[in-house]
Amino acid sequence: MAPWLAAGVLASGALGAPHDRRLQAVVLLALLFGLWRIGSALVALLRLELTLPSRIVAAFAFAAAFGSVAATWLGHFAVLRAAPFLLVVAAAVFTVSWLPETVADSRRSEAGAEAVELAGDASPSRSRARALADRIETVVAVSTSAAMVFGYAVEALRRFGLPLHGGPDDLSYHLSAVAVWQRWSDLRMMKFSMGDWGTAFYPILPELSGWALLAPFRDSDVAARWSELPYALFSLVAVAAVARRLGVGRRAALLAAALYGALRLVATLTFAAGNDHVTAFCTLAALDAALACAERPRLGRFAYLGTALGLLVASKYLAIYNAITVLVVFAVAYALRATHHAAGATAQPPAAVDATSRIASVGDKHCVSSRLLPGIAVLFVTLAVAGGYSYLRNWVSTGNPVYPQPVRVAGVELFAGREELSLGARRGDEGFDSWEFLAGPDNAFAGFFPFTLLPAALLAPLFAAWRRGWIAAVVLALPAALFLEFLFFYLTWDRGNIRYVFAAAALAAIAFAWLTQQLGVAGSWLRSMTLVVLLFRYVRWLEVRGAWELFVAVLLVAAAALAAWSWPRWRDLAHAAAKPLLAVAAAAAVLALGCNVDRYQRTKLAGSPAAVALERLTGGRGATVGYVGLNQPYLFFGSRLQNDVRIVPRSFNLRAEHYRWGSTPDRPYPRSTYRRWLGVVKTLGIDYVVVVRSPDEDPERSWMANHWERFRRVYADGETEVWKLLPAPEVSAPRRR
Repeated sequence: MAPWLAAGVLASGALGAPHDRRLQAVVLLALLFGLWRIGSALVALLRLELTLPSRIVAAFAFAAAFGSVAATWLGHFAVLRAAPFLLVVAAAVFTVSWLPETVADSRRSEAGAEAVELAGDASPSRSRARALADRIETVVAVSTSAAMVFGYAVEALRRFGLPLHGGPDDLSYHLSAVAVWQRWSDLRMMKFSMGDWGTAFYPILPELSGWALLAPFRDSDVAARWSELPYALFSLVAVAAVARRLGVGRRAALLAAALYGALRLVATLTFAAGNDHVTAFCTLAALDAALACAERPRLGRFAYLGTALGLLVASKYLAIYNAITVLVVFAVAYALRATHHAAGATAQPPAAVDATSRIASVGDKHCVSSRLLPGIAVLFVTLAVAGGYSYLRNWVSTGNPVYPQPVRVAGVELFAGREELSLGARRGDEGFDSWEFLAGPDNAFAGFFPFTLLPAALLAPLFAAWRRGWIAAVVLALPAALFLEFLFFYLTWDRGNIRYVFAAAALAAIAFAWLTQQLGVAGSWLRSMTLVVLLFRYVRWLEVRGAWELFVAVLLVAAAALAAWSWPRWRDLAHAAAKPLLAVAAAAAVLALGCNVDRYQRTKLAGSPAAVALERLTGGRGATVGYVGLNQPYLFFGSRLQNDVRIVPRSFNLRAEHYRWGSTPDRPYPRSTYRRWLGVVKTLGIDYVVVVRSPDEDPERSWMANHWERFRRVYADGETEVWKLLPAPEVSAPRRR
């Protein structure tokens, strides 16, 4: 019944286009539920036989892939509008409603995971000390989780009433692409005249996710501005999923997720519209899928791996390195498992060292090599479908799938690009202090990082190799491998920011949890102490202040602790009430969002006086706005995205203004003259020109300043100016003598 109801709401939202913000929020809820239902149905259809955390991760990966692929095809054919997208999702939800929602045949994997949960016990009956340690750890883990949820919820409430802001590139190309697509109904990208103009060619999964969240509201980015939030939350589940695959118990897996979520920038960029959490989630999901394929190479699992890898390479160019690394891990894990079967080994691996091999040993013993080639084919097909569009567009349009990056092998150039934007041009940053970045008193991660995650990332792979848990050793070596790739390949100009190594930090948290798992009872006490530190960190660092916040925080943590202490008494009730409570919480959150959209719209532009001034000058009715200056144009699209923002070309080659399928990659900003530029301005129907001042300026500002008969400055502050195009002056006829 619920899928049919969701499909009906989506169809009504598409055909009726409701203007009431609360109804739009209901459509958003139906969209999120519909995509989740599609993802979970695909998990069931493919019979992946995964444990619960991995099923959740796989379902979200398939949901994100369906939404992005549907939006991509609509955009390619220039019908990227809310109504067609919602109808496509509604049709898919109605179709999959006839499929089972969950996988019933997953008891074998679950049983293997349960066996790993007790792997640290030295005897069949646990000692009294171990039982006490486990109980205290459970109480602290549940309490910390409650504090974590409350802290993130309070942070969301605070940020909701603030002016629009976000990650470092949100107001540059992430949200600007969403606004351009909303106006033109296709996937064209802006070409900036200043700053990083290579953004027009980047993969577009994060922007597609933002547009999908914009679709129910049509003219409000109230949800799209936080498009990283779902990926950030499911990254925590993905951390637990990968940890469980390495033999980490439930409480230790929860510790790994809490450690990752407590990093400074992880929480900050959760409420953003960028691509960093997208890349982190997809890396972890691909790793989980790779280990699942190595454990039991079935075609469905290869489809899961290909989908996750496709989403990964669709998140950003740098993710190609992560994807290659995950494929190497899969190849090594598969080879180790094949060697294990070829040797006819029947002995169990050391307890809690290599859970992947342990679970595989109780699985089917058939020859896995016969499924490798079909599996690889499925992998690359699903990878291409989920993430290949941007690369194919670049290949067709520029002859280089990763334009503007040149591709050379052994000195031979395979694909030409733009050398000034290549990785080699980024080697000028020689002042990077890796020790200060990782372990200094003001390190980029968190105060606890040098004492927990950093040593664990270095020691865990060595200890796993010593115990001959080779798959675990390879996985636990990934934090160092990903960081070294980031460090030595000079992948970014901004090398002092951990957002590029979120996945490495998450895997370091898994390494810490894995190490504590090897310590038995001592590890349980160590995890409890670490969780207590995180408990106070969530309450303090997320700035829970005020009487009501403190009261709610204490009440919530105390209730969670009491419930955890008496957990066996009400476990069945908790399992039965989990889904209804989650559904009620999601519905309440989305409806609260709908009731406050208008409040957000009033404060959205308050952080930019120039954007407020432009809104006042246009009367909020919309105008065609020329933009000159640094690549931060988004706020000038208006509070309701009513403005058409154009970076005006300096030539009449107007098709070069945007980058799209089959267009030229050249920038339409050659050396030109005022008269030619004015002709383009009049052709495009520009009403106002916004100029963002900088030491290195384009010539348009000086042209307007020297021609007061055509341009009048109607707003100016220390950074931004707004100029209005005036009607052409009348030329009086010459007098006859």
